[in-house]
Amino acid sequence: MNLVEVEAVGVIDRPGEVRFDGLGDAPEPIRRNLKHYKFHSANRTIRFWWWGGGYDQPVSDFPDWQKITTAMGSNLFSAVSQNLAPGNYPTAVIPVTSYSSLSAVILPTSGAGQLVVQHWADAAGTISAEADTWRFQIGAALVMRTPLRAPYMQLTLKVTSAGNLVASTWATLLASSSDRVTYPVKSQQAGNENQTLGGGVLAQWRLPAVVAGPAMLAFWPSDTTGKLAVSVVATDELNTVKYTVMPAVTPTTVLMQPLQLPDDIIVIDIKNTDTLNHAYGVSLIWPPG
Repeated sequence: MNLVEVEAVGVIDRPGEVRFDGLGDAPEPIRRNLKHYKFHSANRTIRFWWWGGGYDQPVSDFPDWQKITTAMGSNLFSAVSQNLAPGNYPTAVIPVTSYSSLSAVILPTSGAGQLVVQHWADAAGTISAEADTWRFQIGAALVMRTPLRAPYMQLTLKVTSAGNLVASTWATLLASSSDRVTYPVKSQQAGNENQTLGGGVLAQWRLPAVVAGPAMLAFWPSDTTGKLAVSVVATDELNTVKYTVMPAVTPTTVLMQPLQLPDDIIVIDIKNTDTLNHAYGVSLIWPPG
């Protein structure tokens, strides 16, 4: 025998909706009989007893008491700590089964590379459904989550640096869905205050993780000479500029510039165009997205 408690919602002394103060749906007979039940102000809560196993008992790994488990697979990489020579390191073609998304974390301490996520329509890995590539390097970690788009998938670590890639690597399949690519990291910030830059010198400030979305750039020169050129660029994992996010400007006062960051390695370039030293402060902040 089971118990469910029902509480009135809405106007008292009229037939109204009800909600169940429990952890599952009540059986159909109770739902049907309550459709026209009149709750009185003296008694807003009613309890029903019934036989049978129609009521779901609480299960800790069912979020919000849905019938979808929150599950995580094992590490898809061969190890959590890796030291890999330059080259390509693909996993086997992996069946997605009931999983819905992929989470990957690569934290390099030496070297640089790329992660390729290949979605396959067949178990042999011959019919491509799509592929995505992310880049990472020291000081620009990769922490991402992406929806799965085909019945099979494969990961490939590409070590593109001249030296070995030394990194912590973790990738796992998740049962919970993801409707878009996200970067679940805390807020990211690059820059510092009260920096002095020598004549003709280039300073670079890199966001510590790959992210995407709205951000704010702040730059404040210590003088009004306009000798410091500030730009924001996206680079590959070997520091080659791929494209410009914000063209160079030479502020003479405080600059506050909203930006839309792509999911690439993002660098602030500050070039002293003078022969004399100049000081500045700079900050690029990306809130969690």
